[in-house]
Amino acid sequence: MISTTHTVLFGQPAPELEAASALAGQLTRHDQPVALGPETHVVLLNPQTAEAHRAWLYRLRSDGRGSQVLIFSLWPEAELDADSRELLDGSWPGATAAAEAASRWAGRQTSMQLSHPDEATQRVLGFLFARDRRALTPVPDWQAPLLYRYPVLDTAAGAGTPAMELMQRLRRRNLLAPSRLVDRVRTCPACHHAHVSYVDRCPVCHALDIEQTPAIHCFTCGFVAPQERFRRQGTLECPNCQTRLRHIGADYDRPMENYHCNACNELFVEPEVVARCLECSEIHTPEDLAIQPIEVLELTEEGQLLCRHGQLLQTLVPLSTLEIISPDLFRFTLRWTDLLAARYPQQGYSLLALYFANVPQLIDAHGYARTNEILEGLAERLREYLRSTDLVTRTDDNLYWMLFPNTDLNGMAALRQKLETLLTDLAEGTEPPLVLHLASHTSPAESHAPTEPEVLMEVLASEVTA
Repeated sequence: MISTTHTVLFGQPAPELEAASALAGQLTRHDQPVALGPETHVVLLNPQTAEAHRAWLYRLRSDGRGSQVLIFSLWPEAELDADSRELLDGSWPGATAAAEAASRWAGRQTSMQLSHPDEATQRVLGFLFARDRRALTPVPDWQAPLLYRYPVLDTAAGAGTPAMELMQRLRRRNLLAPSRLVDRVRTCPACHHAHVSYVDRCPVCHALDIEQTPAIHCFTCGFVAPQERFRRQGTLECPNCQTRLRHIGADYDRPMENYHCNACNELFVEPEVVARCLECSEIHTPEDLAIQPIEVLELTEEGQLLCRHGQLLQTLVPLSTLEIISPDLFRFTLRWTDLLAARYPQQGYSLLALYFANVPQLIDAHGYARTNEILEGLAERLREYLRSTDLVTRTDDNLYWMLFPNTDLNGMAALRQKLETLLTDLAEGTEPPLVLHLASHTSPAESHAPTEPEVLMEVLASEVTA
């Protein structure tokens, strides 16, 4: 309950709130933000101006303690800017709702076991894990390198680490993942900024001094020039052959070249469009610009699991006791095996994709030690089915591949049946059981065109992870 936590109010007095019984004796007020103590769980903001509101939020969220506590505003939701809505836990919902939110927050803080060496990562994961809203929404900002910012990342990264670098690091580790596309921006391939100016210029001399003007084509001599050069005392007359032009279609017509360059006098149909970066001044064609999606990012299951179990999660690797080769060597061998099967169909092969679909749920239900036992037991049983010529690799945390040379459809069907029986045995007395998704490919029994390993593995991966 909020009555058992320390609440701090920064800004103007709120007599009706301070007099509420739910906060009696638990609320202290300061005119502006001060350092927060470990006993503070809830902060209320009631500044006089919107500028102060935003500045106070950034100041609080950039502090170690303030980056995690619940912060509500006494301002109505409609009066909050985008940054404030992202950094706040909302407008003040009332004592009862706030007490419930504080109780949930405190429970998640207690279950947070992560102590990450990188403070920025710790702040972001801690902020998202302790809240009902576990997503980061981009905020438009014309001054930002990508025209969008993530306020939570800005406050967590601080001065030492660029926020976008922090975002990419979290995404590469699969701690954050996109959940919804907001926008797409085009960025300079040299400096990766999105401040790009699109300019029309002459395709011949590349001058910027061009204009759109009607042109005339004289049928008599074939002369083409802007219409102004044909005007003579209210009539049209060719300046090259002095023929009077009376009827369009008979004496003259209007060519498609309706752009004129004042620098080189060239006529052309369409100008050349280039993109000039306002950050580094490099010039590129629009086709060369990189497309950067702007997305809402949410805390992944792996991120939540890391928060609950800390660094122990990093040592949990399914099938770690098997001999696993590198993905590049596996793809090379798969390509060679497929080329061999295409030329000699009797020397076929089978490829099997295995995806561990519910490792986070197993850890939540059974704990780290028991989950590790289940996975090690599966690896030991799988070792019995593997021949010395079979290869295994791993391309994602829970996605594994097995290549079986000289294995036809019947052999692959028999192996899949053994795996299903093995999973049934492992499921006894375990709830929820381990869920393993399988997808396989066997080379055709007749002559066929070779298949690219990347394409084949992508198809199977989409089947098991869907």
